[in-house]
Amino acid sequence: PFVIVPFIIVPFVIVPFIIVPFVIVPFVVLVIIPAVVLVVIPAVVLVVIPAVVLVVIPAVVLVVIPAVVLVVIPAVVLVVIPAGVLVVIPADVHVVIPAVV
Repeated sequence: PFVIVPFIIVPFVIVPFIIVPFVIVPFVVLVIIPAVVLVVIPAVVLVVIPAVVLVVIPAVVLVVIPAVVLVVIPAVVLVVIPAGVLVVIPADVHVVIPAVV
Protein backbone atom coordinates (compact mmCIF):
# COMPACT_ATOMS: atom_id res chain seq x y z
CA PRO A 1 0.00 0.00 0.00
CA PHE A 2 2.83 2.43 0.79
CA VAL A 3 4.28 2.02 -2.69
CA ILE A 4 0.97 2.29 -4.57
CA VAL A 5 -0.22 5.50 -2.82
CA PRO A 6 2.28 7.94 -4.48
CA PHE A 7 1.38 6.60 -7.93
CA ILE A 8 -2.29 7.25 -7.21
CA ILE A 9 -1.73 10.70 -5.62
CA VAL A 10 0.57 12.05 -8.35
CA PRO A 11 -1.70 11.79 -11.41
CA PHE A 12 -4.99 12.44 -9.66
CA VAL A 13 -3.89 15.29 -7.35
CA ILE A 14 -0.96 17.06 -9.00
CA VAL A 15 -2.42 17.31 -12.51
CA PRO A 16 -5.91 18.63 -11.77
CA PHE A 17 -5.21 20.62 -8.59
CA ILE A 18 -1.70 21.98 -9.16
CA ILE A 19 -0.77 22.00 -12.86
CA VAL A 20 -4.12 23.22 -14.24
CA PRO A 21 -4.75 26.19 -11.90
CA PHE A 22 -1.13 27.25 -11.33
CA VAL A 23 0.45 26.51 -14.73
CA ILE A 24 -2.08 26.30 -17.56
CA VAL A 25 -4.52 29.03 -16.48
CA PRO A 26 -1.82 31.68 -15.83
CA PHE A 27 -0.10 30.74 -19.09
CA VAL A 28 -3.33 31.28 -21.02
CA VAL A 29 -4.12 34.53 -19.20
CA LEU A 30 -0.60 35.99 -19.22
CA VAL A 31 0.78 34.72 -22.55
CA ILE A 32 -1.81 33.57 -25.05
CA ILE A 33 -4.52 36.22 -24.59
CA PRO A 34 -2.05 39.18 -24.60
CA ALA A 35 -0.29 37.67 -27.61
CA VAL A 36 -3.56 37.55 -29.50
CA VAL A 37 -4.52 41.08 -28.43
CA LEU A 38 -1.09 42.65 -28.97
CA VAL A 39 0.18 40.71 -32.00
CA VAL A 40 -2.53 38.96 -34.01
CA ILE A 41 -5.22 41.67 -34.05
CA PRO A 42 -2.79 44.54 -34.85
CA ALA A 43 -1.13 42.36 -37.49
CA VAL A 44 -4.48 41.83 -39.18
CA VAL A 45 -5.37 45.52 -38.92
CA LEU A 46 -1.95 46.90 -39.92
CA VAL A 47 -0.78 44.28 -42.44
CA VAL A 48 -3.52 42.09 -43.87
CA ILE A 49 -6.23 44.70 -44.47
CA PRO A 50 -3.82 47.29 -46.02
CA ALA A 51 -2.26 44.53 -48.12
CA VAL A 52 -5.67 43.63 -49.49
CA VAL A 53 -6.52 47.30 -50.09
CA LEU A 54 -3.13 48.31 -51.54
CA VAL A 55 -2.12 45.13 -53.43
CA VAL A 56 -5.01 42.79 -54.19
CA ILE A 57 -7.65 45.31 -55.25
CA PRO A 58 -5.25 47.36 -57.46
CA ALA A 59 -3.91 44.11 -58.94
CA VAL A 60 -7.42 43.08 -59.88
CA VAL A 61 -8.20 46.56 -61.26
CA LEU A 62 -4.88 47.07 -63.07
CA VAL A 63 -4.05 43.53 -64.23
CA VAL A 64 -6.99 41.13 -64.23
CA ILE A 65 -9.69 43.41 -65.67
CA PRO A 66 -7.43 44.83 -68.45
CA ALA A 67 -6.21 41.30 -69.22
CA VAL A 68 -9.79 40.17 -69.68
CA VAL A 69 -10.64 43.25 -71.76
CA LEU A 70 -7.44 43.26 -73.86
CA VAL A 71 -6.75 39.51 -74.22
CA VAL A 72 -9.71 37.28 -73.48
CA ILE A 73 -12.47 39.25 -75.23
CA PRO A 74 -10.39 39.93 -78.41
CA ALA A 75 -9.31 36.29 -78.44
CA VAL A 76 -12.92 35.20 -78.34
CA VAL A 77 -13.93 37.75 -80.98
CA LEU A 78 -10.94 37.24 -83.28
CA VAL A 79 -10.23 33.50 -82.87
CA VAL A 80 -13.01 31.48 -81.29
CA ILE A 81 -16.01 32.96 -83.12
CA PRO A 82 -14.28 32.96 -86.57
CA ALA A 83 -13.07 29.41 -85.94
CA GLY A 84 -16.62 28.42 -85.19
CA VAL A 85 -17.92 30.17 -88.31
CA LEU A 86 -15.12 29.09 -90.67
CA VAL A 87 -14.33 25.57 -89.40
CA VAL A 88 -17.00 24.06 -87.18
CA ILE A 89 -20.14 25.11 -89.10
CA PRO A 90 -18.76 24.11 -92.54
CA ALA A 91 -17.51 20.86 -91.06
CA ASP A 92 -20.97 20.18 -89.67
CA VAL A 93 -22.62 21.08 -92.96
CA HIS A 94 -20.22 19.19 -95.23
CA VAL A 95 -19.11 16.24 -93.08
CA VAL A 96 -21.25 15.54 -90.02
CA ILE A 97 -24.73 16.11 -91.41
CA PRO A 98 -24.11 14.07 -94.59
CA ALA A 99 -22.51 11.32 -92.51
CA VAL A 100 -25.53 11.17 -90.23
CA VAL A 101 -27.99 11.35 -93.12
